[in-house]
Amino acid sequence: MKLILASQSPRRKEILQEAGYIFEIIPANIDEKSIRHDDYHLLPLLIAKVKAQRVAESHTDAVIIAADQVVVWNNQLREKPQSKEQAAQWLTHYHQHPALVINGIYVINTTNGMHAQTAETGICEFAPIPQDIAHHIAQKGNMMDAAGGFKVADPDVAPYVRITSGTTLSFKGLPLPELEELLRDVGYKRT
Repeated sequence: MKLILASQSPRRKEILQEAGYIFEIIPANIDEKSIRHDDYHLLPLLIAKVKAQRVAESHTDAVIIAADQVVVWNNQLREKPQSKEQAAQWLTHYHQHPALVINGIYVINTTNGMHAQTAETGICEFAPIPQDIAHHIAQKGNMMDAAGGFKVADPDVAPYVRITSGTTLSFKGLPLPELEELLRDVGYKRT
């Protein structure tokens, strides 16, 4: 049975590869901004579900993995930054309140119709990031594809980060233990 990752995220791809999975990447190509919910804990799960269902429409013998991530800071939703300036501004503010990272994972087995889902969270606290450092980090451009505009493993960001809940995988967008439990729940067996 084919395993499909419905994501273009290089971090999710890396996590699956490092765990030894053999899979295809087939992006869902959905408008994530069209999916909204007032409960930010549900939002990434809803987006992941739509991604998985979109890819499932054209694959009848596969297990499809979809995930999404949002950051909530001071009760504000932070998805991917809209500009480098916004990313820099966010970085200078993170020390004021912890960043709550919420992952939604949705898995569908199209051969038996089984599906499973979970939401997982992590909390990150930041030391103050000086404006010039935040600007440098943002100008590199690699924060533009990250929920909340930060990557905890980035060498320029890492000195300012203290993970207080969750694991590094929580912040990379695909917590592996939770995913592996979902795969078992839908009947996927690694070969």
